[in-house]
Amino acid sequence: MVIAGSVLIATGVGDPAGAMLISAGADTIIQKATTGEVSGGQVAFTGAVGLVAGPLASRVGSVVSGAASRVGSVVTSRVLPALGRTGSAIASGASKVASAASSAATRLGSMAANGASRVGSAVTNVASRMGATASNAASSVVNGVSSYASQLSGQQMLRGAVSNGIGGGVSNTGMYFITTPQDEWSFRGAGAAAAGGTGSGGLSSLSGLAKPLDGLGASVVKNTVAGGSSALGGFVDNGIAGEEYSAGEMIFDGLAGVASSKFPGAEELGGANASWGSHIGAAYAGGHVSAITDSVKFVGEQVGAPW
Repeated sequence: MVIAGSVLIATGVGDPAGAMLISAGADTIIQKATTGEVSGGQVAFTGAVGLVAGPLASRVGSVVSGAASRVGSVVTSRVLPALGRTGSAIASGASKVASAASSAATRLGSMAANGASRVGSAVTNVASRMGATASNAASSVVNGVSSYASQLSGQQMLRGAVSNGIGGGVSNTGMYFITTPQDEWSFRGAGAAAAGGTGSGGLSSLSGLAKPLDGLGASVVKNTVAGGSSALGGFVDNGIAGEEYSAGEMIFDGLAGVASSKFPGAEELGGANASWGSHIGAAYAGGHVSAITDSVKFVGEQVGAPW
């Protein structure tokens, strides 16, 4: 029965009958194998079920196959193209976003580079101008100092220092012996007088620093050097002698030095290139002026002057 049913189904002559024969035959084989007996009623029932189930299964399969075919058609014709369009849209959007981001990054980089370049140029220009200003200022200072120094006469200042130093030392030592009682003379006192006079006279030659200057500047330098050198000489004199040097005495010595500087010097006597003779003559005259001021100072001390 199984073989006959299979032949009927294969040839397409009788699908229901073939299904019935296959069902009945299979049931007969199973009963015989399991129980050793065959029930005709059960065989008939199984054949009937095959008769009904075969066409029903065929129809269900046909329905399922048709539905699957329609679903596949919808998926193929609508879903997949829609997904493709969505993917294309997403890809296109992503490409546009990436392109915009790249363009923005490029513009930002260009702006940053231009800004940095401008800042660098500005800093360079400022540094260059500052360097040029500093260089010009330094050059002006150097040129000014060089010009000032070129107008100084080292030879004349040296001659003045030597002649005025010797003259001041001799004059101050002589005044020491004149104004000091003989029983109070000492090597220390005489040495202090000589040192103070020599220092004061020698430093007074620095008034030549005023030569390149004009007007008020020259006057300030000349008076400062004259007064300062005279006061410094008094300080050295009193310091070596071990005597107090009061503020009043210092002021008197300073003013005496300024007054002495008003008398003609070597250049006024012998010109810009004054000889040794002119310097010695000026120092001799300065010694007399110093002797006069020292005499005034001595008299003042005797009558109770503040120095």
